[in-house]
Amino acid sequence: METTLSPLLQALEEGDTRTLKLLLEEAHPQDLLALWDELKGEHRYVLLTLLPKGKAAEVFSNLAAEEQAEYLKTLPPWRVRELLEELSLDDLADALQAVEEEDPTLSRRLKEALDPETRAEVEELTQYEEDEAGGLMTPEYVAVRSTMSVEEVLRFLRRAAPDAETIYYIYVVDEEGRLQGVLSLRDLIVSDPKTRVAEIMNPKVVFVRTDTDQEEVARLMADYDFTVLPVVDEEGRLAGIVTVDDVLDVL
Repeated sequence: METTLSPLLQALEEGDTRTLKLLLEEAHPQDLLALWDELKGEHRYVLLTLLPKGKAAEVFSNLAAEEQAEYLKTLPPWRVRELLEELSLDDLADALQAVEEEDPTLSRRLKEALDPETRAEVEELTQYEEDEAGGLMTPEYVAVRSTMSVEEVLRFLRRAAPDAETIYYIYVVDEEGRLQGVLSLRDLIVSDPKTRVAEIMNPKVVFVRTDTDQEEVARLMADYDFTVLPVVDEEGRLAGIVTVDDVLDVL
């Protein structure tokens, strides 16, 4: 990592913006995060400003809440808009919650800049406690009906994939949104296109409720070696999913 990032550090020190932009195109966000604590405050600001927006969002989503709030207050407006667009819904909700605690006026202004659907989803997520499954989950999952064919689900996945946190597990819900089963992407790929979801789904789904403590969520994911866990509300309706990266700090 040191060899890879040495030119980047040099460009930061020298204020060589042109070289820095080229190097940031190649830099991996995880390498930048590993280096983050060693960077001067102004260098962190420069990186978040110059990074391509996707990488900037990945770095930003891994920062402490207080640091996120500070950058949302101080970064250029165009960069803040890009971050709001690029962040996953759960990361966006966490960031805005952090801003809310320090600057309610700014938080309200940032929420007003979101499109109505995103704003409603963020408001829904922020009603849960941070240490509950509801506070960890994202509503960016893929759900289908049991009456659909494998062929129909695969077509649907092509449209839904860009907005989903993961497509490796697809959840099956009834007309009321209640969780009925789960199937994997592998199940779909190896099945006949005309097969109905009801025939290949697993109806025995391990799930948690929105008010389940994060410690229990982490324990279940570790015990079952899950990378994703569905979250349901008090009526059994699918509310979101928790991915393993959401509980890394708890494990």
